[in-house]
Amino acid sequence: MNINFTLIKNFKKQATSKRTPTNTNDDLLKEILSSLHNSFDYINTQFNIHESCLWVESKANLLSNKGQVNTTKYNAREILLVDLGADTYGHEFSYEHPCIVIKNEYKRVFVVPCTSQPARRNSSGQVYPDFLEGYATDGFAKTTTILLKEAKYIDKTRIKRSLGKVKQPLYDTIYNKVFESLFESKSFRIKKLEQTKSDKIEEIKKISEEKEHLQEQLNIITEQYNKLKCEYDNYIANDSDNAVNQ
Repeated sequence: MNINFTLIKNFKKQATSKRTPTNTNDDLLKEILSSLHNSFDYINTQFNIHESCLWVESKANLLSNKGQVNTTKYNAREILLVDLGADTYGHEFSYEHPCIVIKNEYKRVFVVPCTSQPARRNSSGQVYPDFLEGYATDGFAKTTTILLKEAKYIDKTRIKRSLGKVKQPLYDTIYNKVFESLFESKSFRIKKLEQTKSDKIEEIKKISEEKEHLQEQLNIITEQYNKLKCEYDNYIANDSDNAVNQ
C-alpha cells in the first residue's frame, strides 16, 4: 500500500508533534496501518517460518522493554544472549545471538556478536580476518564464529541472559583484533612508531659501537703521538746540549 510521505513530513513539522498522542490523528493512523500492512505483506512473502518467529519475538521484546532500564554490571569475557533487533539494513546482524562483552558501562555494553554459521574462508581454506573461530575449549557450547566487524555498543535491555564466559587467551585475541579494526589508523601509527623506535635504538647501538672503535683508534694514535713527541723532545734536548758543548 502506498504511504503519503508528504503528509507524514507535514505531521512531523507541527510544533506540537512531539507532545500530541498518535491516537488523536486519524490521518496518521491510516498511514501507520498502511505501513504495518506493507510489513505484513513482506513477511508473508519473503520470510521463512523460522525468521518470522524471530521477528515476532524481537518485536515483543522491543515493546516489553520500552521505558525499561537495565543497569546490571556485565564483566568482560561474558557471553550474553542478545536480541540485536529485527529492523536492520543490508548485512547488519539481527535477531538473537550470543555476544561477547568487551566493555561494560552504566546502561550499555560494548559487545562482539557471534554465530553458529561457519566462518568464511578464502580459496586456501584460511578464515578471513573479519572472523575468528571459537570452540568448546574456549568456553562456547559449540563451534562458534566471532564476527569482529560487527562489534558495537548495545543497550542493556537487549540482553536476555548470560550463557557463560570466554577463556582468557581467546578473549585477548578478540580484544586486540577489535582494537585494531576500530582504530586502524592509530594502530598503524603505533606500529610505525614502534618500528621507528626500534630502528633508532639499533642506530644508537651501532653508533655506540662505532664510537668505541673510534675511541680505541684515538687511544692508539694518542699513544703513538705521545711516544713520538717524547722522542722528538729528547732529540731536541740532546741536540741543544751538543751545540753548547761545541
